[in-house]
Amino acid sequence: MDEALALPTEDAALIALRTQQIIAHETGVANTIDPVAGSYAIEHLTNEIESGALAYIEKINSLGGMLRAIESGIRAERNPESRLRISARGGNKRASGCRRE
Repeated sequence: MDEALALPTEDAALIALRTQQIIAHETGVANTIDPVAGSYAIEHLTNEIESGALAYIEKINSLGGMLRAIESGIRAERNPESRLRISARGGNKRASGCRRE
């Protein structure tokens, strides 16, 4: 309904809220602490993200903190990696919620 880079209108926010409430009520997803019940796939992906983040944080710490890491060019070295992953997925990184025209 709204543009991806703008604040949602009051009507759009209300529709989103009501949609979430209907889904929660009809599926019963809110009736359990862990809706995916410790799914191996979810746990595996979470562990991958966590270990990657911790390794990156450790790398920043080993360089002497974020300021020194930026000065050493750590961000510049990560950008080509991101571009390669995006290009491997087809070259387009669409923003969620954007209309396709």
